[in-house]
Amino acid sequence: MSFNAPAPFAEFPSDLPLLSAETLSFSRLLSDDDTERKKLFNVCSSTGVIILDLADTKEGAKLTQEVDAIFDLSEAIFSLDPEVKRKYSMLSGTILGYKGPEGDRRTGFVPHTDYGSITVLFNVLGELQVLPEGKSPEEDNWLWVKPSLGCVVINLGDAMVRFTNGLFKSPMHRVTYVPGDQAHLTRYSLTYFARPGDGCLMKTLDGSSRIPAPDDDDDEGVTAGEWVRTRAKAAQVQKEERSKFPQVGDAPDLTWTVTGSGEKMRTKFSD
Repeated sequence: MSFNAPAPFAEFPSDLPLLSAETLSFSRLLSDDDTERKKLFNVCSSTGVIILDLADTKEGAKLTQEVDAIFDLSEAIFSLDPEVKRKYSMLSGTILGYKGPEGDRRTGFVPHTDYGSITVLFNVLGELQVLPEGKSPEEDNWLWVKPSLGCVVINLGDAMVRFTNGLFKSPMHRVTYVPGDQAHLTRYSLTYFARPGDGCLMKTLDGSSRIPAPDDDDDEGVTAGEWVRTRAKAAQVQKEERSKFPQVGDAPDLTWTVTGSGEKMRTKFSD
C-alpha cells in the first residue's frame, strides 16, 4: 500500500458524515502566501484539524518516499508468523502480546485529545473520527475525516491550546474501524507526535495581541515533562476503566479538565 499512489480498491463510503475540513497547500505555506496563512490560522482556531497537501514540494516528495518505505517495512514485519514476532517481544511476562478477541469491532482508542503540540497522521484508509466542539459523544455526533491522496492530517494538541490560552483548538477524536467495503483491507498508517521539551513551561505565550491574557492565578505553568506524565497516567486510567466494559456503550465517559498548573480528571458515568 502506497501513501501517495495507492493501488485501486473500494472507495471511501459516500454516505458517512464528514468533518468539513479545508485542504491547505504546503507549497503555498512554504512560500509565505498570505491567504494560505490566514486559512491556517482560521483552521487552528476553529476545528484544530488541518488537511495538508504535500504536492509540488521537494520536502513533501521526500516525506512521501520515506512514509512509503515505512509502509512497506510494516507490511513485511506484520506479515511474519506470530511465533517469529513473539521472539522479539520488548517485554515478557506481561499482558503485552496476548492475542486479541476475534471479530472485535470496538473503537481502537477511547476518545481523547492529544497532549502534545501537533500530531501528524499519514493514512490511506479511513480510521479517524472527530467530535465537533460542544457536541456530546453519542455515536451519531462523530464525523469522519476522509483520507485524501497525498495529504496528511494534522491535529493540534492540548499544548497548543495551553500556549494560546484557548485561542487554538485541540480536537476530541478517536481511531475506529475502517468503514464500508474498505474494511476487508489491512490498514497501515503512520503517526508522528511532536511535543514541547520536558523543561518547557506550559504557560500562555507572550507577545501576541491575539492570544487572550491569562488570569494571574491560572498561569503558573508546569513543565512539559510533568504535563506529559500526568496526562499519560490519566490515559492509563481511561484505558483500564474502558477494559471493564464488554460493550463500547457501557463504558464510562471520562472527561479531562485542566486548571492552572494542575491536571484533574473527572469521571462522569453515562446514563
